[in-house]
Order: sequence, then structure tokens, then C-alpha cells
Amino acid sequence: MSTRDRILDAAARVMTERGIAATTTRAIAAAASCSEALLYKHFADKQQIFLAVLLERMPGVGAADDRATGVPVAGAAEVTTDAERLTELTRRLFDFFVRSFPISVSIFGSPELLAEHRDAIRAHGYGPEGAIALAAGQLRRDQRSGAFAGGGDLEAVASVLVGFAFHQAFLATFDGRDSLPAEAVQRAVATVLPALEAGDRA
Repeated sequence: MSTRDRILDAAARVMTERGIAATTTRAIAAAASCSEALLYKHFADKQQIFLAVLLERMPGVGAADDRATGVPVAGAAEVTTDAERLTELTRRLFDFFVRSFPISVSIFGSPELLAEHRDAIRAHGYGPEGAIALAAGQLRRDQRSGAFAGGGDLEAVASVLVGFAFHQAFLATFDGRDSLPAEAVQRAVATVLPALEAGDRA
């Protein structure tokens, strides 16, 4: 295992246990059994480590060729219908949010830390709106590959699915579970499917 991977594994553990607000690079280095100086040879700051954890240690949203903006998806279910594709995407979004909530939510407890974190994340070219871009990108790839023929508003569909998955992840985290209710995702998919396929009737 490379030093970088060891640091990311340690960072994922520490950030999940403490939240990003209480995580320090010193704690990450200690968990990775390396010095802070070595850590900084691989990452510019804590926010860059945070982003790498989200992109490389959390469940993926984008397809395998989207490594620049998302993690390759491992073990994605085989799907054949538009509804199944939307369901699979929604489940991946939910898995990402439910895993990343314990890491990111603590930053909202301090306006000062949030402002510092926001500025640093923006400086690295990222932000929470990226989840919609990833979801829309996956829908766009499906469309280009002929997986579905619809010509609807992909950004709008992605926004609805991201919002749904985020709220379900919040509820799951609050209730102490990690599952997405099947009937809930079925209703969400049934709601956005006509918008996805709207272009067929235009």
C-alpha cells in the first residue's frame, strides 16, 4: 500500500469518527503512522485530504471513466430499463451521502470554521453542487450510449434525485440505519421518469 493510500485510509477513519471540524492533520498523520511533513508531501491541506476521501474512499456516483470528478463505481448492479438505471443512480447517491454525513456535518456547527472550509474547498475547485453535476453526467453518458432515448431535462432529473437521496440519507443517519426504503425510491423514480422521457414525446 502506498503512503498516499495509507493516509487516505487513516483520514477516512478519523474523519468518520470525529467529523472534519475536529479532525487535524496531526491526528491523520498519527493514524497513518507517518509524520505531518510526509502528509504534506502528498496533500496541500486538510481540505484536499477531505476531497480525496470523498472522491476515493466514499461510494462512487459517476461511471468508471469519470475518475477526474468521481470514484469508479464498483459492483454496480446490472440494469436494463430506464427505471432501473434511475434506481441504481439514486442508490449510489444515497450510499455516498449516508457515508459522508458523519464526516461533513460537523463543519456546520461553527460559522467561522464553515467559512474557512468553504473558501478552501472553493479554492480547490469543488463544492456541494458537484453531486448534481456527477448525477447529470451519469445520465448524459447513459443517454449518449443509447441506454435510454429520452431527451428530457437531465439537470432537473439529477437535481431531484440528489435532493431525494440527500434527504433519505439524512433520515437514515438520524434513525441510525444505512438502508434506503425500496418503496420510497420507487416513488421518486416514478416521479422523475416522465421528465426524463419527455423528449420522446416532443
